[in-house]
Amino acid sequence: MNDDAELLRRYAQDRSEEAFAELVRRHLNLVYAAALRLVNGDAHRAQDVAQQVFTDLARKAAALSRHTSLTGWLYTSTRYAAAKAVRTEQRRQKHEQEAQSMQDLLEPSALEAGWERLRPVLDDVMGELDARDREAVLLRVFESRPFADVGAALRLTEDAARMRVERALERMRLRLARRGFTSTSAALAAILANRAVAAAPAGLPAAVTGAALSGAAAGAGALALLTAMNIPKLCLIIAGAAALAGVTGVVLQHEANTRLSAESAGLPAQQPGSSATARNDPGNTLVYPAPSNAANIPNQEAAGLKSDEAEAHYKAGNALAEAGRDPEAVREYQQALRLKPDYPEADVAMGNSLARLGRVPEAIAHFRNAIQLRPDYAEAHNNLGVALLQLGRRLEAAAQFQEALRINPDYEEVRNNLTRVKPIEP
Repeated sequence: MNDDAELLRRYAQDRSEEAFAELVRRHLNLVYAAALRLVNGDAHRAQDVAQQVFTDLARKAAALSRHTSLTGWLYTSTRYAAAKAVRTEQRRQKHEQEAQSMQDLLEPSALEAGWERLRPVLDDVMGELDARDREAVLLRVFESRPFADVGAALRLTEDAARMRVERALERMRLRLARRGFTSTSAALAAILANRAVAAAPAGLPAAVTGAALSGAAAGAGALALLTAMNIPKLCLIIAGAAALAGVTGVVLQHEANTRLSAESAGLPAQQPGSSATARNDPGNTLVYPAPSNAANIPNQEAAGLKSDEAEAHYKAGNALAEAGRDPEAVREYQQALRLKPDYPEADVAMGNSLARLGRVPEAIAHFRNAIQLRPDYAEAHNNLGVALLQLGRRLEAAAQFQEALRINPDYEEVRNNLTRVKPIEP
């Protein structure tokens, strides 16, 4: 009896159907039995799985002819093919259920009932979304804009805009569930699209336009008159403020230099006066010594000052990113990382802004740096996966999503991202 490798070679080189039929005869029982177990006893699906496995064997015959035994490969391939068949069936059933649910939901009575439960909490949940997620939902769901327009408004590709809308709706769904409103993301989108925007009364546009233009004209005239009347006083106020600022700056610098000199000499520092209190007030800008005095600061204190300043830049970047001003946010994050290179949170925030600006390779570098600094940073792994997915690197993305889920099994967003990655096949 010829061994498996020889039979495969004969099929690969001579297209010997007799040789391939012998391989099927030898191994079909093993493949079919394993498939039957893996698809929960569904005989028709088990037959489909067996056919798929041997189709793959025929397609890969030349490469597999170097194997001395095919049993292990056939069993592993059966597991993968059965798992794929089960997932396909589950997705089909899920889509059918969602389609039926959507059909039921679009009935006027169901729409009205769903809207009555959603309406009291909708705007609270919208307010909890970050600015870009909220903008995406407003453009796509409330205004029914195409994804191309959403992407243009948010400086994203069309696919990235679609993913952002889906993630935002899922975040809304989870927040609504905590308030007792349970639904799917698709059903939520349907209710919002049909009920969230109401038509204004017929005469209201003209009335609002006229009132707004009249009010703006009146306000501009009053402002011009007020400005003309107060220019002399305004000049005096500005001059006084400038003089006061100059005196205060001198006093603050003098106190800083006195304290630093005392520390350098090992003497007790002079007790600060009222101006020092103002300097340390969170409502004022902290004044640092000039660079020429930096050598007098003990190393630990200097490091603390740099860390505080880095955090200030990081928080400023977050505020700018929240407002959709990513180019300015990037500059703040760069300052934070210059002052504190081992700052994984700033690396992740920088990566997020760069990705939104379309600078995905740079974003990936920052996500990887954050992971190197803190390997258990689940958000960094997830965001790296999203960035890799944007470049079509699906296998690498899946690995990052799986690592994020290993670190934080309750990370719902990662589970959603994993569903977008095609399963790995043998």
